[in-house]
Amino acid sequence: SAGLRASEVSDLMDRRDLFQAVAGYVYRPNNANLSGARETQHVALLPTLGPFFDVFGIRPHLGRFYNSLDEAEGNTRVVVLSYGFWQALGGDPEIVGEVIQLENESYEVIGVLPRGFEYPRGVQAWTPHRASRAQFILDPEWEGGECCRLVRAIARLQPGVSPARLRTELTSAMAVWAQQFPDLYTLLGPVEIRATPLVNSFAGQLRPILLLLMGAAGFVLLIACANIASLQLVRAMGRSKEIAVRVALGAKRGAVVRYAATEGLLVAAAGGILGVFLGWLVILLIGRSSAAQIAISSPLQLDIVVLLFSTIITVVATLIFGTVPALRAAHVQPGDALKAVTRGSSAGPGSNRFLQGAVVVQVALAFILLLGTGLALRSLARLLTIDPGFRSDEIITMNLFLPVIPGVSGGETGSARSIAFYEGLLERLTAVPGVDAAATVAGGPFGFQGDLGQRYVVRVVGRSESEQVSPIVYTTAVSPNYFPTMGIPLIAGRPFTPADDAQSPRVVIINERLAQELFPGEEEEGIGQELQGYGTIVGIVGSVKMTDLAGPVESAVYAPFRQAPIYEETVVVRTSLPTNTIAALARSAVEELDPTTAVFDIAPLNALINRTLAPQYLALVVLGWVGALALLLAAVGIYGVVNYSVSKRVREIAIRLALGAPPRSITGSVVLRGFTLACIGLLAGGLVFVAIGRLLSALVFGSGILDPLNFLIGAGILAAIAVTASLAPALSAGRADPILTLREE
Repeated sequence: SAGLRASEVSDLMDRRDLFQAVAGYVYRPNNANLSGARETQHVALLPTLGPFFDVFGIRPHLGRFYNSLDEAEGNTRVVVLSYGFWQALGGDPEIVGEVIQLENESYEVIGVLPRGFEYPRGVQAWTPHRASRAQFILDPEWEGGECCRLVRAIARLQPGVSPARLRTELTSAMAVWAQQFPDLYTLLGPVEIRATPLVNSFAGQLRPILLLLMGAAGFVLLIACANIASLQLVRAMGRSKEIAVRVALGAKRGAVVRYAATEGLLVAAAGGILGVFLGWLVILLIGRSSAAQIAISSPLQLDIVVLLFSTIITVVATLIFGTVPALRAAHVQPGDALKAVTRGSSAGPGSNRFLQGAVVVQVALAFILLLGTGLALRSLARLLTIDPGFRSDEIITMNLFLPVIPGVSGGETGSARSIAFYEGLLERLTAVPGVDAAATVAGGPFGFQGDLGQRYVVRVVGRSESEQVSPIVYTTAVSPNYFPTMGIPLIAGRPFTPADDAQSPRVVIINERLAQELFPGEEEEGIGQELQGYGTIVGIVGSVKMTDLAGPVESAVYAPFRQAPIYEETVVVRTSLPTNTIAALARSAVEELDPTTAVFDIAPLNALINRTLAPQYLALVVLGWVGALALLLAAVGIYGVVNYSVSKRVREIAIRLALGAPPRSITGSVVLRGFTLACIGLLAGGLVFVAIGRLLSALVFGSGILDPLNFLIGAGILAAIAVTASLAPALSAGRADPILTLREE
């Protein structure tokens, strides 16, 4: 989880044989405060190194991007704003050249990015690294850079550079860096360097889900095509007499097919217009869901590319599946067709097999989609029952950034200022009736990750090299009341106290997972042991999930806040009061303590946890819509084929009724035919689902894809739909008057 050093990014910039352009940026945006407005606002400010915007090949909406001259030390600080942030500031087209106050410093606005550009996600402003308080992190010449791996790199490849070659070259470069800084690479544990395509970075964890949804849409398209083909075949067979007469009178078969194609295209046009409207409506509903707003940074919308693609698919599907039945009907000999119509016979065995096969295909595909939806639902339900290791109910979290004051940015003065501010805030919050407890953490679970949220190897002092386990741990700092506030149990040792400050020996508390790794079978023996570079272990607490409910519990080391105070903290409040009330109280308290400090991202902890499940929620919502459409199409297909079958068997049914067959048996035989086709489709769909199960791993949690209950529920729903769709024509057949029917025949 570590990044690169600035000097390593600089090395990559020199590799012109591999890259057209390389840039670096801090692993997460700085939390800057925009002052001068009615209320101090939080701004996500990203310091960058090198030609950051050149890598993307974009042009500014307003003004210009910064260059190497702007990066020179001593020049005016400059900043480029995101389109959304520019709009939030009023959208002034004359903003270029204006000066805004960020981080207690003046920045000149030199440009605005085009609408839709957001990389990394959530960033509102970009600045050259020398204009930021994080300049040392991005300075390749900084002497302390060997200990600071907080830089991410982004690059545009030279034409012809393959992924395999890039991987080989990067691995070789990392081997050189490891020789230059062996201690650092030992501290980080096993390290590998990975290059990920930017499109994967944008899609992130949504990529497998988006691919799955694309497959689901393809299944619905196939169901619709099968429906079109079967309905057009029924229509062509119903018009076989008309077609036969036309051909007998000299009509060209090509003209007959063109006529059918024209009819099909008119129907497709009407269906396409309706489909665009329904698609727009569904996208609107999905886009308004909280899951979509969290998981997808850009708004969902129909664009010209989507409309063009949909139009092409509609036309091609109509021409292929709509004209083939007409083509087949046009090539039947007129005499044979007229004789068949005169006899009132049903369609031939080939046509019947095609219609029945179309129903089987529709049911099979609908069953696969239904199983996928059920799998997503049950996996999400299992995720929601996972114990994260803390009490998330009645917890409200908020993030704060105490602005850096030039000349007071570090050392004892800066630490004392940070301690005084945050402890003053906690004191004011806990004095409010209805607030049970409050605490600080440098990077809380499922939320903002603070400066200490890095992963490093830990070692026990006094052990030989062969005895070291060297696990990679999550590090953070907490106030004394953090564990009781979060409901994290103290398993052994003692909690932190206010006496654990800079004047006392350094101490840490570790979680149970780390204790089991370092001291297996004798966890409590770890109390009093010293961790190299951290301090003496004084307590062991329960393990918690940090960022992902589905992921494993991470090993963690907690330091006391007074021994590791920083400017950026998360405050957690246990309270029964509404979030809006706590937000107002917190802002009022911060205004008293330091009016230049912004309070941001105020939210219930449960909301943060649910936010991590947004991709699963989104998959469930979209699969639900797609599955419902598939069920509707399958029901229409079953009804159409069964109804057509009954209409072609009216003579047979009338004779059976006249000979004394009970109407119940007629109704039952018709329903049984539809149910049998559905069962064959269920069997085929189930087998296909098992075969493609590995592709659905993104939706599975807690069990495999072969969930018996999921299969039973899905099969039951489709079987019920098949019976219901067959019931109307079956009842009609059972109630027919045999005398009237035979007279008409």
